[in-house]
Amino acid sequence: MDVVSAGMDNPTWVELVHECKVQGMDLTARQTSFPPTDATEDYQIYAAAVTEVEVDVLTGERNIK
Repeated sequence: MDVVSAGMDNPTWVELVHECKVQGMDLTARQTSFPPTDATEDYQIYAAAVTEVEVDVLTGERNIK
């Protein structure tokens, strides 16, 4: 996102996310790892993270919960 925002003049969050989409930038995070030995039994782990953000559109105050 820093590369995209550097070419914009103080973009809003919506404008920045939109421009990332236009340029085909993937805004997701992924992690893949493998066990160190073949003796380890195969397993899968799934996880999700959610952040609730409250924004006061009049004052710009943000609360991350």
